[in-house]
Amino acid sequence: MSHFPTPTPTAGLVEQARAGEVQAYERLFARVSTRLVAYVRVRLGATLRGQLDPLDVVQEVYVRAHVAFPTFDPEHERTFVPWLLKIADNCLRDLADHHNAQKRRPPSPVAHGSAVLARVRDRHTNPASRCARDETVDRLVAALETLDPDEREALLLRYFQDKSVDEVVASMGRSRSTVLRIMGRARVKLGQQLRQPL
Repeated sequence: MSHFPTPTPTAGLVEQARAGEVQAYERLFARVSTRLVAYVRVRLGATLRGQLDPLDVVQEVYVRAHVAFPTFDPEHERTFVPWLLKIADNCLRDLADHHNAQKRRPPSPVAHGSAVLARVRDRHTNPASRCARDETVDRLVAALETLDPDEREALLLRYFQDKSVDEVVASMGRSRSTVLRIMGRARVKLGQQLRQPL
């Protein structure tokens, strides 16, 4: 008989976190941190990744999601990831807008959100930091970046955001047969990239 404690189901952690238990929120966030880091790195793209540290983005997502968590409505266990990735998309848009605006005017002494990020670094052991340089994440991000934009978007919507095929079709504004063809082609290409030796 195993003496290891049974992991708390996601729904249980959501309930505890909504009741204000910070440790439950951190455990919940840690469960999806690898997926979140990969998602942020892919969404940043090579250009913005040279200007913005993906971990800064992840930490900003951590803070924003923690503040917004009381408004999170857990319909079922799988809803946390799409909700978190929506916050990540909003955060990426804000940071990209801020970065572009900074290029058009003299830099201010304090960057947007830097105080919040500093507090997170000081007070928390960010669960995402442990997997930020994980080789598996590196390989996945590199493989996703070899795909055409439509192929990459289809896989992000389907497998990162947990959208159904019909939801992917609606998001992409393409016919179902076209989206299925794009996804099939993307899976084959991704598999080939991931099978290549290091």
